[in-house]
Amino acid sequence: MGDTFSFWEALRPLFWIRWVKMVLGVLLCCTAQSQSVGSALQTRLETLYGAPTPPPPVAPTCTPVPSTGVDVAFWLQKVGEQRKTGGLSCALQMLQRLEPFAKGQENDREAWLAELSHTLRTAEYLDSAIVVAQELTALAERRKHAEGYAWFVEAQAHHAKRKFSETYRLAEKSLDWARTHNDKTLMIRALTTIGDVSRDLYMTRPDKSVAPLMEALNLARTIRDTALIAQELLTLGLHYLENDMDRTVSFLEQAAATEHLGHDPRNRVLMLRLLSYCFQMTHDFNRSNKVFERAVVWSKHLGLRSNVQNDYEQMSANYMALGNADMAQVCLDSAYRYCNFQRELGYFYKNFAEVAVMRGDMPNAVQWYERAFQEQVKGYNARNTEQLTEWETRFRTREIKMRAEQQQKQRYLWAGLALLLAFLLAGTAIAFLQQRKIRRQLAAQKEVIEQQAVELRRLDEAKSRFFANISHELRTPLTLITGPLATLLKSAYLNTRDLALAQTAQQHTQYLLRLINEILDLSKLESGKMQLNEVAVSFQPFIRRVASSFESHAERLGIRFVFEYTINERLLLMIDEDKIEKIINNLLANALKFTPPNGSITVKVEATASKVCLSVADTGKGIYPEDLPHVFDRFYQSGQPGVPMGGGTGIGLALCREFAEVMAGRIWAESTLGKGSCFYVEFPKKEVLGTERGIAPTATADVPSVLYGGTPDRLTLPSGAFPTILLVEDNDSLRQYVKVILERQYRVEEAQHGQQALEHLLAHPKKLPHLIISDVMMPVMDGFQLVENLKADDRYRHLPVVMLTARADLRDKIKALRIGVDDYLLKPFEEEELLVRVGNLLRNLQNRPDMSGASTDDEVVAEVAPVDADALEWLAQLEKTVGKAVKDDTLGVDSLAEAMYMSRTKFFQEVKRLTGMTPNEYILAVRFDKARAILESKQAQSVKAVAATVGFRDVEYFSKQFKSRFGRSPSEYLN
Repeated sequence: MGDTFSFWEALRPLFWIRWVKMVLGVLLCCTAQSQSVGSALQTRLETLYGAPTPPPPVAPTCTPVPSTGVDVAFWLQKVGEQRKTGGLSCALQMLQRLEPFAKGQENDREAWLAELSHTLRTAEYLDSAIVVAQELTALAERRKHAEGYAWFVEAQAHHAKRKFSETYRLAEKSLDWARTHNDKTLMIRALTTIGDVSRDLYMTRPDKSVAPLMEALNLARTIRDTALIAQELLTLGLHYLENDMDRTVSFLEQAAATEHLGHDPRNRVLMLRLLSYCFQMTHDFNRSNKVFERAVVWSKHLGLRSNVQNDYEQMSANYMALGNADMAQVCLDSAYRYCNFQRELGYFYKNFAEVAVMRGDMPNAVQWYERAFQEQVKGYNARNTEQLTEWETRFRTREIKMRAEQQQKQRYLWAGLALLLAFLLAGTAIAFLQQRKIRRQLAAQKEVIEQQAVELRRLDEAKSRFFANISHELRTPLTLITGPLATLLKSAYLNTRDLALAQTAQQHTQYLLRLINEILDLSKLESGKMQLNEVAVSFQPFIRRVASSFESHAERLGIRFVFEYTINERLLLMIDEDKIEKIINNLLANALKFTPPNGSITVKVEATASKVCLSVADTGKGIYPEDLPHVFDRFYQSGQPGVPMGGGTGIGLALCREFAEVMAGRIWAESTLGKGSCFYVEFPKKEVLGTERGIAPTATADVPSVLYGGTPDRLTLPSGAFPTILLVEDNDSLRQYVKVILERQYRVEEAQHGQQALEHLLAHPKKLPHLIISDVMMPVMDGFQLVENLKADDRYRHLPVVMLTARADLRDKIKALRIGVDDYLLKPFEEEELLVRVGNLLRNLQNRPDMSGASTDDEVVAEVAPVDADALEWLAQLEKTVGKAVKDDTLGVDSLAEAMYMSRTKFFQEVKRLTGMTPNEYILAVRFDKARAILESKQAQSVKAVAATVGFRDVEYFSKQFKSRFGRSPSEYLN
């Protein structure tokens, strides 16, 4: 009793306030009624009130569903009639009987689920209605059929459950689907649902909700659906009810003029309820209750329990405003009988308490307030628990969003509730646990990613090593082919036939070299940097030349080779010759490889108005259907059991596809197993007028008769002896070939690897060579290790080193220069190029002031003062200084001496001592080395651009001097 009394005492001021409000309400009511009498608005409402209200429609007789031969669509139509006219029980029974028949066809199943969800929602079995609607959505999405209707049905079910976010999402999806399929009826219903949700969210803000409703009304008028027109008019009236009574009454009048209110009983109920609200807001409570009584009759008949409950609550409020507590209590009791949601019990108990206060029954009022308070606390607990569960599910992947939702939810909680603290603690605990779990998951994922990254780096390194090794293994024998061939072709003793054979061999060695370069260009393909280089070409001679290079090979294999050219023989096209030639070569090589003797290969060239199509067909063994989609995948090999290994790297066709795509074309294959294959290449037909590109004969400059001193045959030292070169190469054939080239001018000593070279130097400390030529990839000790050992030893640091390398990668070249290599040549190389490079280095060595003569015997000794680390550091600083100013064509000795903080004379002497060159010669050397680096890395598009970059104005002079230094012209690098 003490607790009850304290609680009642605490609420006593509220009761007096309530009494004062009621009295003021009655007075205001009387005043409003007196003021509103005779007004235009009241007259219009009385006109609507005086309109006769027909009795509710009678539900059709509940006909039992037969046991056989059921037309599901027909009976579902009867179910809909029962639902709309109040026969909900009969409708549910019929749906239950129809379920077995609806399982046969998926269309029937969808229609049955939609009607079941509508009926359950009308009967206010809302959870079941949502479950059924979700099953309908899953079925429709799986079939990709009528998804928009399924989303709309589910949106309505969620809306009845007051789940606004999900309702809005589904309604928008349904609207998008309806607009895509031009389904205006579904558009109207989806727009209405969106408007209703907006009203639920914004309450007294019709500007936020009426836009979709007006669009729906216009669409309903377009299709002349009276039921939908009446529905939209009444819905608009409801949205303006609290803001603009005049508009609401106007919409009611328009709806009343609609034929039979659209033949929909629910529109009639909404009409009556809106009219009741209007009378209530004008304080005409008696008329409001009269109209509410009519609405209750209709709602009861149609089974609309929530409408009945709400109408009785409104009638109770009207009676309270009129001071009739007994009738208010009767209406509340009636509303309570129709209450279908436990969450609304708190509102009922509060209303019971207010009626008790009105009667003066304070003890009962206190009890009802206590029960209302308890019910509202339960409601908050239930909602908080539900929200926590939802957060727990979402927190795994959306921690930030969960925090935002948590903060937003917390703003709606009662600050004065004692459970707020417990709720926050629980939420914090869950958040902490989930955060810790997510951190563990992220740490595990990070570890996996790091392991994968390490593995990818390892694989990439393995790939790079593979390419480097392949390059070395192929370039070394190519050097032994191209070098002797070049020497042979210079001979004047070859007859016409032998010269032609030698030229053919040289042509195909160059082709093989291009194939090696393609392997090394895979990194360009991966980075998407492949460029198109189109020129005007006479197409028929070009294609004929490419194809004819395979005819003799096919003839030797006993394969019939057919070339069919069906387009204009004088056609000039803008094409990338190199890429098309590589594509055809790959396709013909594969065709010859897989075509047996007595088979045939056909090359066909066709064209349309905009495309050129090349095809290579063979009568080989064909391709397995499982392998055909993957033949253009990089490194792909057939995995069919019993299929012999066909060889190859698996990149040829992949390169063809890359080239075709770069040319804005495509490549594809067709094959029949056991009968042969046909590969097609299609690219744009870019026809041009005029003549094709002319190929000017390459002007080869004469080899200088004297290479920086000495005689045309040999470079001699002041003593009359000949320089000694230590040749370090593990390949015997290549070593002998290079020795033959050098022996005409130099004394050559040999070593098979880096360790043997060091041992040779240690064994002859007084007879050091003047220059070392070394391969890079060798057993025991490679070329890089050899140079590092030489440059780390003061006895050998001064020896110039030339690298002969098959590793064309720019990083290997940079590494070689960084560790002290004086020059490098890429295999295969020209004899002239090698001799020029060696002559340049020996000339510089010869010009150094401390270069002595030879010993008494025939061997030449290079007695050079050791170059210490400080001198090397000074040279590095000098090279850096010159490199920064290399573009300045006015760079000279004075400016360099000043930059190095030395007098002109001292600077001149130091450069001459350490390099064997004058400062101006050294500047030229740096300029040319810079130019060669630019050309090798393809950083320039023309010789003129390279010359300007390194400070030369005269391009012809630059080209001539460049070739005299490196044995190759700049244009050869660009080509």
